[in-house]
Amino acid sequence: MALPKIYIGPISKNCIDSVIELNNEGFNIGLIPSRRQIDYDKGYVNNWTTREFSNYVKSRNPNIIIKRDHCGPDQGKIKDNGLDSAIYDVKENFDIIHIDPWKTYKDINDAAIATKNIIKECVIYNKNINFEIGTEEGIRKYSPEEFKYFIEKLFGLLSLDEFNLIKYGVVQGGTRLSMNKNIGNFNEEKIKDFIAICKNFSLMSKEHNGDYLKLSDIKRKFDLGLNAINIAPEMGFIESTCILEQIKLVSDNETFKKLFNKCLQSGQWKKWIPLEKQNKIIEEKNELLIKISGHYIYSSDIVIDIKKKYPELDSRIKLSIKNRIKSILCKIK
Repeated sequence: MALPKIYIGPISKNCIDSVIELNNEGFNIGLIPSRRQIDYDKGYVNNWTTREFSNYVKSRNPNIIIKRDHCGPDQGKIKDNGLDSAIYDVKENFDIIHIDPWKTYKDINDAAIATKNIIKECVIYNKNINFEIGTEEGIRKYSPEEFKYFIEKLFGLLSLDEFNLIKYGVVQGGTRLSMNKNIGNFNEEKIKDFIAICKNFSLMSKEHNGDYLKLSDIKRKFDLGLNAINIAPEMGFIESTCILEQIKLVSDNETFKKLFNKCLQSGQWKKWIPLEKQNKIIEEKNELLIKISGHYIYSSDIVIDIKKKYPELDSRIKLSIKNRIKSILCKIK
């Protein structure tokens, strides 16, 4: 089976169900849970453990590719070396593990050694598990030359059989998220260099943070040779927008206040909203705060009550998510 061109972050049960339904219709879409979303000790998505999430997805379509996103030290809720999470992923039928120690190890040699260690540990439990290597610009920016050196270093640290389990290299062509915008500077020559390096090592190229891009920009990346792209926060933005539209439709101001305050208290918006804009958005009770960070609280009583109050809402959410995914897939056939 060919690997997907598009991987979706499972920011909610609606998002997961949308991906499952599209795969059942014949589309090929992967899921990329981060450790904060889904982990062996639960995550913020539906309060699911790794096992519960994997069983839910694979029982509905065993062919859906599940790829752990950002597996590595300090990528979960607590400070750790990432090994326990990786082993759980391998045991619970994840297909690909993205090894990302770069949050802790900024030096390329150190990152290569840490990547090697996790790969070797995973292979003990499943000799057929596949991997993705590298990281995104927001964690550790690297040049094509540094990327090549990193892969060469890994090639020397692993056996040939182990190295051949690596399917993707993370390329950095200029994507960076802020609020609901992709503010990165797309560099065609740079991404072509990254893609060429991947090809030289028989790896597929993959870019993170493909959210909020124009369809024409996504198509251009694939025309240049990009093999796959990740999209995650945008799916949460779509779902939270649908929730807000329903609340505004019936002028449910009390629910809006509760939802805004819950998002504000979560503090998750701080990651996405620039410091200089935070006070104004909070003072104005700007709904953008909910749209950007609402997906972190979908398992809260407030959102559960909203869904009970408006039972048709989930269907509208899934339709909106599926329409966006299909529009991308149609552009990159």
